[in-house]
Amino acid sequence: MTKKHSSFKEHQLITENFRAFLAEQEDQEQGTRMTSADYQKSVRDDRGQAGSQTGVDDVERKALALVQQKVAQAAAAGDIKTGMPARLIKALVKELDKILAKKK
Repeated sequence: MTKKHSSFKEHQLITENFRAFLAEQEDQEQGTRMTSADYQKSVRDDRGQAGSQTGVDDVERKALALVQQKVAQAAAAGDIKTGMPARLIKALVKELDKILAKKK
């Protein structure tokens, strides 16, 4: 048996197993299908629970994502290890350390 033939057989077997799995899942889910509104509500609920578990709400998460995105873009465009960006990053870290120290 050549490697190509073996690979094709493995692919066929994986595909058959996957289709059987999907059919089995569909059989189990009959009558328990979720509407798109139910799905969106569950996602919002999950996000809320995740936020309450981590202590980060959606507004803070957006702020963190924005800062991370801008720092990455600035790093790609130039040097952020010196000058004003470096001073601002150090100042932010210092302020965050103060917040963390109060929490202890």
